[in-house]
Amino acid sequence: SERSGYLEEWTSGTGIYEISNFIKKEHISNPDKKIVVGTEGYFGTLPHGLQMYLESVPNTLVIGVGLSFNKVPQSLVDSKIAGNSTYLVVNSSRFSHKGDPKDIGLTLLVSYPKALRQEHDTHEYIWYGPYESLYLFEVN
Repeated sequence: SERSGYLEEWTSGTGIYEISNFIKKEHISNPDKKIVVGTEGYFGTLPHGLQMYLESVPNTLVIGVGLSFNKVPQSLVDSKIAGNSTYLVVNSSRFSHKGDPKDIGLTLLVSYPKALRQEHDTHEYIWYGPYESLYLFEVN
């Protein structure tokens, strides 16, 4: 169960550091523009892991926006309308929209696959496949 939690499932931190580096580069390329990053969940690995990496980056806000996503949360839509660079970070098992993300106003920028699930008869393997991924979407 420790392997599952630390390496395989949504609780794994795989991809958070890389996403923070992406956001830092965005800030460097346009330091006066506000960046808003919505994450799945309201506490824990996301958003707190990302907040720790980005705490010293000005004009950057990381907020929790929920747990299941079949549409873009209204707070992120409002952020984009306000002119901010706006992103959504979510694990693949929590992204419930089954069609093209562009249909709901998202562009997938990058996906970070986590370790392969070792147990093939678990709920996670049966429902979500051989691995979880962390997605970084831009809100259009």
